[in-house]
Amino acid sequence: MKKFMVGTLSAFLAMSLVACSNSASKEESGYSIQKVKVKITDDANLIGKVGIQDSKGKMVDVKPKALYSSLK
Repeated sequence: MKKFMVGTLSAFLAMSLVACSNSASKEESGYSIQKVKVKITDDANLIGKVGIQDSKGKMVDVKPKALYSSLK
Protein backbone atom coordinates (compact mmCIF):
# COMPACT_ATOMS: atom_id res chain seq x y z
CA MET A 1 0.00 0.00 0.00
CA LYS A 2 2.87 2.38 0.83
CA LYS A 3 4.54 1.73 -2.55
CA PHE A 4 1.26 2.45 -4.31
CA MET A 5 0.89 5.85 -2.54
CA VAL A 6 4.52 6.79 -3.25
CA GLY A 7 4.13 5.77 -6.89
CA THR A 8 0.87 7.71 -7.26
CA LEU A 9 2.37 10.80 -5.61
CA SER A 10 5.49 10.57 -7.80
CA ALA A 11 3.37 10.25 -10.95
CA PHE A 12 1.24 13.23 -9.90
CA LEU A 13 4.32 15.38 -9.22
CA ALA A 14 5.90 14.39 -12.53
CA MET A 15 2.72 15.28 -14.43
CA SER A 16 2.49 18.59 -12.57
CA LEU A 17 6.05 19.50 -13.49
CA VAL A 18 5.45 18.68 -17.14
CA ALA A 19 2.25 20.72 -17.21
CA CYS A 20 3.81 23.75 -15.49
CA SER A 21 6.94 23.81 -17.62
CA ASN A 22 5.12 24.15 -20.93
CA SER A 23 7.44 26.12 -23.20
CA ALA A 24 5.02 27.25 -25.88
CA SER A 25 6.47 29.62 -28.43
CA LYS A 26 5.65 33.23 -27.83
CA GLU A 27 4.17 35.10 -30.77
CA GLU A 28 5.45 38.55 -31.57
CA SER A 29 2.89 41.23 -32.19
CA GLY A 30 2.46 42.54 -35.70
CA TYR A 31 2.46 46.17 -34.56
CA SER A 32 5.42 48.50 -34.55
CA ILE A 33 5.89 52.23 -34.12
CA GLN A 34 7.90 53.67 -36.92
CA LYS A 35 8.00 57.45 -36.47
CA VAL A 36 6.56 59.39 -33.56
CA LYS A 37 6.91 63.02 -32.57
CA VAL A 38 6.69 63.53 -28.81
CA LYS A 39 6.88 66.74 -26.80
CA ILE A 40 5.98 68.08 -23.38
CA THR A 41 3.76 71.10 -23.91
CA ASP A 42 1.19 73.41 -22.41
CA ASP A 43 -0.15 74.57 -25.79
CA ALA A 44 -3.90 75.11 -25.35
CA ASN A 45 -4.54 74.33 -29.04
CA LEU A 46 -3.11 70.83 -28.64
CA ILE A 47 -4.25 69.75 -25.18
CA GLY A 48 -6.92 72.26 -24.22
CA LYS A 49 -7.28 74.32 -21.07
CA VAL A 50 -9.22 74.14 -17.83
CA GLY A 51 -11.15 77.00 -16.27
CA ILE A 52 -11.21 77.13 -12.47
CA GLN A 53 -12.40 79.67 -9.93
CA ASP A 54 -9.80 81.30 -7.70
CA SER A 55 -10.32 82.29 -4.07
CA LYS A 56 -11.81 85.67 -5.11
CA GLY A 57 -14.42 84.04 -7.39
CA LYS A 58 -12.70 85.04 -10.62
CA MET A 59 -12.41 82.48 -13.45
CA VAL A 60 -8.81 81.61 -14.31
CA ASP A 61 -7.62 79.54 -17.27
CA VAL A 62 -5.14 76.83 -16.32
CA LYS A 63 -3.01 75.19 -18.98
CA PRO A 64 -1.69 71.87 -17.66
CA LYS A 65 1.55 70.37 -18.97
CA ALA A 66 1.09 67.16 -20.91
CA LEU A 67 3.02 64.68 -22.98
CA TYR A 68 1.73 65.12 -26.53
CA SER A 69 2.50 62.60 -29.25
CA SER A 70 1.63 62.53 -32.92
CA LEU A 71 2.32 59.77 -35.41
CA LYS A 72 4.04 60.84 -38.61
